[in-house]
Amino acid sequence: MHKFIYIIFLSLLVLSGCSSSSLDNSQAREIMLKSTKNYPDLINFYKEKIKKQNLDLDKNKLAQVYLDYNDPESALFIVNNIPNHMNNVESLIIMTNAFFDLGNNKEALNIAKKANVLEPNRGDIENLIAIIYASNGDIKNAREFFNMARLHLYDDIKIKNNLAVLDILDEDYTMASNKLIELYAKNRNDNEIYSNLVLALSKSNNIELLEKILKPKFNNDEINHKYDLLKTANISSSLLSK
Repeated sequence: MHKFIYIIFLSLLVLSGCSSSSLDNSQAREIMLKSTKNYPDLINFYKEKIKKQNLDLDKNKLAQVYLDYNDPESALFIVNNIPNHMNNVESLIIMTNAFFDLGNNKEALNIAKKANVLEPNRGDIENLIAIIYASNGDIKNAREFFNMARLHLYDDIKIKNNLAVLDILDEDYTMASNKLIELYAKNRNDNEIYSNLVLALSKSNNIELLEKILKPKFNNDEINHKYDLLKTANISSSLLSK
């Protein structure tokens, strides 16, 4: 009898080990596909998971991959078929980004505000609302929501960059330059900050500092060409960081 129970126990351990190994392999594959931004395979990966378990979490993950793959229409389709999705904050955030990418700022703002009501004081949602306001040309509300996001401990670098971009949109190029110089000094490998700083310096006619920033990479002719282009460039809210 004891021998029989021991055999069953060993069998359960083996089965448990196999299950754990399978789970580990699945998680490792998910991490690998995400890190390499292999969106087609990641889409198929989540589709297979949904076929097996049909979890809302995986549906949101699939919708997010569609967004990352520049397919907001498919992202909306997936989310809209999640039961009770209008009370799921992660679903609402995906919908907000999808409508924003589709150019429907009104619907994006309405849904983002609903998410903000369901989970107040979330910096990522407040940052998203601010970006939509900025895209609408409402600098005052954009600045208010960026500062709220900062208060609620959202990414400092993104918020400071976004506040500097608001200064650029508001044509206060000197203020923007000052903010971005401070950021760039601590984040020299951040291409977004670098590009925005070069733009702000060009707009503020600060050629001397522009040369110092660009000279390691470009010669004088190239710098002058960049300056001429950026000096008259149109600015959009696409410079903002989500």
